[in-house]
Amino acid sequence: MKFLASILFSITFFFGLTLSELRTDFENAAKSAKNVDILYNKLDDYTGNNQTIVAYKGASVILKARFVKDKATKKKYFTDGATLINDAVKNDSKDVENRLIRLIIQENIPKFIKYNQNIQQDKQFIVDNYNSAPKEVQTLVKTYAKKYNTFTPQQLKKLK
Repeated sequence: MKFLASILFSITFFFGLTLSELRTDFENAAKSAKNVDILYNKLDDYTGNNQTIVAYKGASVILKARFVKDKATKKKYFTDGATLINDAVKNDSKDVENRLIRLIIQENIPKFIKYNQNIQQDKQFIVDNYNSAPKEVQTLVKTYAKKYNTFTPQQLKKLK
């Protein structure tokens, strides 16, 4: 039994998705369609219950929609991706990273799509829970806050 458990652990360790890798792939996805495909392909078959990975999967589906020509398919990708992200936030409502993923997507989606209803609440949640987030997530928040002018000066003071 221990042998089987060690094999399963090894397979997961060597071939499993890591949040560190997904964070890098998500950041790189903004640079090209090829990078979107890399992220999307890593997550397309993911069926696990790690809600942060589910949020990244949702983001990858929305990003993939940018490069789809057919309007019906584009809309389906967007709807499916938004559902995954919103479900991840709902299922793990105290996770700062999930809120950050949704915030990034909502702030960068064209306004006419009207997927922007959670921006203010997510920003406030991120600020309020920043100190209890893991260091890696704090770094992501700081990087995003520096790169984009989304947080107010008062909110930025709390992100130290």
